[in-house]
Order: sequence, then structure tokens, then C-alpha cells
Amino acid sequence: MLAAVAIPKAFFDAFGKAHVSLALAVMFTVSWALPIAVVIGACVFLGLRTLGSGDSRSAASLGTGMAASFVFGILGSATSVDESSLWHALAVVLDVPWFAIPNLAAPWVGFAVGVWLSHRVGRSAGHAAV
Repeated sequence: MLAAVAIPKAFFDAFGKAHVSLALAVMFTVSWALPIAVVIGACVFLGLRTLGSGDSRSAASLGTGMAASFVFGILGSATSVDESSLWHALAVVLDVPWFAIPNLAAPWVGFAVGVWLSHRVGRSAGHAAV
């Protein structure tokens, strides 16, 4: 994940100068957001299946942990900026250009897909056992 992604100039040329933001959105989605969503979704799915409980409490616990980790990261960045306000730090994190929104949403999309898949597989296994 830490390796640099080399994007050929022809990729941006194909979109043209007027659509560089669209090219960035596609690049960010494919090179960062999609892999992050898949890894987190797989971890959530495997975690819920390993715990043996596809119930809402386990999923809520994982979601609460993710949210707490997100807020803790915000608080960490709040101490590094001049205005050490949680709201200011949150505004800085959420003030992203539109083409970077997939990067911000990727962990939460992965979480939602992992929970959905876990519930779906859990229901299928329950119907098969009947």
C-alpha cells in the first residue's frame, strides 16, 4: 500500500485538461478507495464470521470502534494545528475536493459491505440448515 502509484501521462491526456478532476476521481477510486474498501470489507466479514455471530451487536461494536478510531485520529490532528478545536480539525478532514470523496468514504463502504455480506451469508447458512 505504501508503494507509489505511477500513472502514465496518457491516462490524464485521455480525459483532457477540462476533465482532470474526473481523471483524479477515477485514479483515486481504483488505486486507493477500492483496495481499502475490499480489505476492510473482508476483515469485517471474516471477523463477524469468526466470532460466530452475525448479529447486530457485533456489527455495532465494530462500527463504534471504527468511529472511535476516526474521532481519535481527528483529535490527534487537532493537537497539531493552531486551533486545537475538534470541530476545526473535523472541518479540515472533511474539506476535501469532490474527487477525493471516495478515499474518505472507502473504509465506511467496506464496513457496510462486510456487515451486509456477513448477514447475508449468515441467513443463507441458517436457511440451509433448516
